[in-house]
Amino acid sequence: MSLLPLSGISVVEYGTGLAGRLAGLLLADQGATVFVCREGGEPAALDVYLDRGKHIHAGTESAWSAGADVVIRDGIDTGERSHRQIRLAITAVLPGEDVYSFPDSVGDDILKAVAGFYTDLAITRKLLGDDVLYTPLPLCSIYASVIGATAVGAALLNRIQCGAGRDIVVSRLAAGLSAVGALALEVDGIPEHLKTHPLISLPPELEAHASEARADKAYFESLKRLMNPLFACYPAADGRQIMFLSVIHRQYARRLLEKLGIWEDMQALGVVDLPIYDPVNAEFADHNIAVAQNLSLPLRAKLAELIAAAVVRKPAEEWERTLGEDNIPCAMVRDFDEWRASDHARQSGIVETVGGCAWPQLGRVVRLATAQPYPPLQTCTTGRTLFPASKLPTATVAEKSTAPLAGMRVVDLANVIAGPACGRMLTELGAEVIKVDSTHPEHVPLVTVVWPGELSQGKRSILLNLHKENGREILRRLVAQADLVVFNKLDPVMTRLGLDRAGLARINPSAIAVQLSAFKGERPSSHDDYPGYDPILQAATGIMARFGSCDAPELHGLASCVDYLTGYIAAFGAVVALVARERRPEGGGDWVDTSLASAVSFLQLSFQVAPAAVGTADCLRQVKGGWICVEPANADIRGISELTVPEALAAAKSAGIIAAPVQSIAELKARHRDAPCANVAFKTDAGALPALNFQPTWFQFDGRPLPALAPAPAPGADAKDILLGLGYDAADIDRMISAEAVGQILWGASSAALKT
Repeated sequence: MSLLPLSGISVVEYGTGLAGRLAGLLLADQGATVFVCREGGEPAALDVYLDRGKHIHAGTESAWSAGADVVIRDGIDTGERSHRQIRLAITAVLPGEDVYSFPDSVGDDILKAVAGFYTDLAITRKLLGDDVLYTPLPLCSIYASVIGATAVGAALLNRIQCGAGRDIVVSRLAAGLSAVGALALEVDGIPEHLKTHPLISLPPELEAHASEARADKAYFESLKRLMNPLFACYPAADGRQIMFLSVIHRQYARRLLEKLGIWEDMQALGVVDLPIYDPVNAEFADHNIAVAQNLSLPLRAKLAELIAAAVVRKPAEEWERTLGEDNIPCAMVRDFDEWRASDHARQSGIVETVGGCAWPQLGRVVRLATAQPYPPLQTCTTGRTLFPASKLPTATVAEKSTAPLAGMRVVDLANVIAGPACGRMLTELGAEVIKVDSTHPEHVPLVTVVWPGELSQGKRSILLNLHKENGREILRRLVAQADLVVFNKLDPVMTRLGLDRAGLARINPSAIAVQLSAFKGERPSSHDDYPGYDPILQAATGIMARFGSCDAPELHGLASCVDYLTGYIAAFGAVVALVARERRPEGGGDWVDTSLASAVSFLQLSFQVAPAAVGTADCLRQVKGGWICVEPANADIRGISELTVPEALAAAKSAGIIAAPVQSIAELKARHRDAPCANVAFKTDAGALPALNFQPTWFQFDGRPLPALAPAPAPGADAKDILLGLGYDAADIDRMISAEAVGQILWGASSAALKT
């Protein structure tokens, strides 16, 4: 059995909040010795999961915390600590917050109201006029747990290097905002031929049908298919729904229509398949399958009709299997219990049998190759246990950098949201990140140009043609200098690039790979090489059924619910692997993996024992001109429906009731763009693609936020400097640009912009 990466690191966990307990669980799953010190009481059903692998001690033995490597608390710890100790405080809001002054014990429902989770995640429902929809997922606490555990991992690495500890504060409100960066993003300066319609929109011709769709579930489902036929659910032969998401990737779109046998029919109607990054093809935008959200309404209607007629010929599970094996993203719509009982979830270890527990639990969310095979998971132990001496190397105390990952180098090969979010979090923590994208992208500009306005902050960018040997050689040189290589490519692709486990070890024996996939778990399983996106996993694991039903599934966010969480879990795995590498006498690289399936299951952890909603929609109250959220949910405020939002909030405060406005992200921007508060602030970056983003507030080290990130570069903008740093001279660079091994800025700027 391999040594677990955090073996011998001692953690004392105080408090009862979900976020801190989950942070402790993440550390315990990687081998940390976690002591739980809290007052006794009747255990809750979920405690057997939250306390897994920990040591339980009734009471609060404060003397213990003095010798711990890490202490986790609800709220700020004002006591003295050893200069080598790492303290993580999970708060509701950051110290100094004067706009949203909630106690640390406040529930997630209130924080979700502030962060826009009730207004911006129900995408299709919002288009039909349902402006507020309750979500029971404890999103703020779950995001805070992963961000907090990642900060602890980065601080452990920093302590090994400089001998000093850290005081870390993670606000649950700010952590929630870290999940909706793409929804708050505004990007200007995009070339005309790269501008596209939203992925899901209600064309003006269909707006008159909204009221009918609200009243008729079947009509609503057909209307959603008209909004975007390649981003929708269809009933199969067995009556089960199958979810497709091929709209954002040219090859996936074409391949799906070919496999369904309808590509020639669409060609006969004038549909073409042309690269959208060449401006000469802009004239085909309303009938180009490569940008399917731009298709004219008659073509959308015909495409939806043809897909529906094809899908009904086979059962949903057969479609999932055959299309998955053909590398086409799709999933049968399941509820959470069906997902947990599925062969794939159990075989992969995403759902595990845990010693001492009568029901199957969610397994580890991230895995390291050097820790394989992981020991079987066990429930907690109780009673007196000898507190272990720290096994962290003891360094001479040296000056610590503001950012704990300063000096680490990362090659980011990932695309869409999850992988780039991992790279951005590593950048926030101080790593130097080089973003590598394709000279011939298959994804739509939303993925390659718009979202990077948020996800590529602080990174440098180069476009490489990895079909050419010169392009692959540049990549090898980058990897040879890297500490971490982040990618969301499946194993066959990494093998073709020469960056599978054996190939990476030859190029750089010390490099740590960080792989994000759609379906992988701790063990091999049937779905390992199936592609997928956030909404596909929402369909497969129960999220869409929970917010609609199995026969009328409903999206819960497009680029927030699962994607960002997966990226942050991957960042946690990356810093744990860096710590493990420093502690191993022989050093050496590693292979970290997590998946959308692992993250979306973690997101639903509360439903392992409570199938009903966590929290209640009763906390949402409609008032004049808006909504508020109250705690407790059954609080009585007389005449509330006749009050405006400010009046209702004032009445709640007078009655001793916690309340918050239910805000959309647009309202957040209007309120705080020019009036920032401690948790909610925005920044506008200049440059080739000016962007409006959240100012990151989710990390606070030693009483200060981490340094602000540089604006996101235009794709390919840093190629010259990157290549010079790799040892190429000006003539080499000119030759590689001419040979198209290195791409032009934004795939179309003059190559002179890169030449010396």
